[in-house]
Amino acid sequence: MSTSVHDVLQLAGQHQIKIYLNGDSLKLRAPFEPPAEILEQLRQWKPQIIRELSEPRHKSFVFTLDGCRSVTAIRPNGATLEEIQYHLLNQFGPGRVSDLRGCAHD
Repeated sequence: MSTSVHDVLQLAGQHQIKIYLNGDSLKLRAPFEPPAEILEQLRQWKPQIIRELSEPRHKSFVFTLDGCRSVTAIRPNGATLEEIQYHLLNQFGPGRVSDLRGCAHD
């Protein structure tokens, strides 16, 4: 049994469960049916998950440009690293961006 909302979210991520906030409810997407015990934990932690996903946070991401220049930028609220990667590919072109990683700042 998970001991914090972060544990539950990490467990969901390990099972490839994407969690989306839709008003006061959660929407789940997964490539396969998640185990019942994980769904139960998500139900039990629902208020905390909603609160966590609703909190505005300043997040940054870091990437390497042209193999040598490290760049740190502010992540738009709610943007996933996959969405940022797509944006950077369109902005800089293929092969120029590597080592994309995120880091949260409270």
